[in-house]
Amino acid sequence: MVCEGHKFPVSKVVLAAASKYFNCLFTYTSEHKEKEFTLKDLTSVGLAEVLNNLDGGQMVLTMTNICNVLHAADFLGVPAASRMCSVFLVDHLKPCNVLGVELAAKRFNLGKMEERSHEFALKHLEEVAACEEFTSLPLDNLTRLLADDRVGLKEEDVLRIAFTWVEADLPARRSHLQRVLGCVRFGQMNVKSVQEYAAYYGCLLYTSPSPRD
Repeated sequence: MVCEGHKFPVSKVVLAAASKYFNCLFTYTSEHKEKEFTLKDLTSVGLAEVLNNLDGGQMVLTMTNICNVLHAADFLGVPAASRMCSVFLVDHLKPCNVLGVELAAKRFNLGKMEERSHEFALKHLEEVAACEEFTSLPLDNLTRLLADDRVGLKEEDVLRIAFTWVEADLPARRSHLQRVLGCVRFGQMNVKSVQEYAAYYGCLLYTSPSPRD
């Protein structure tokens, strides 16, 4: 196996038995007759760890190589390696990486990792909102997070967090304001708090969201 100029001696039998990609490759193409096969869509770092897993070895995972390994495991169709990557990422969740981990889980169809990441983000929402990656969160992911009934913050804090996201790119996100504010349960806020926020963010509140009790 050749990747980024590095050669990895491997057994075709092992590859076909553990990898959906190679099983299909060796079964339905003539590639199995070649002595060398080049992979162009992976990094040698990621491939090395997945091949180590296929040979019964222990993958060495770090926050530096985890994305490459996860991509290789998904590309080659090695569920066991994907699960190990998932466990590693869940064990290393932090407020400033959890949103990226959740997006990766969704991309690679890792349901358990996605839910664990979401639960972590809910539990640490205020800290998560203070991190740079929060302001780059897609609209659908933001509303899913803010509207979750498991959010343990006061609605005043949820509202403040919602405005943090909107103000990060006001010209582009002004049109999303009503949908974002629809995640806030205004019925659980006192009138004074609503009035104070409305006055402070008057430039944004050009339409009234539909309160949700």
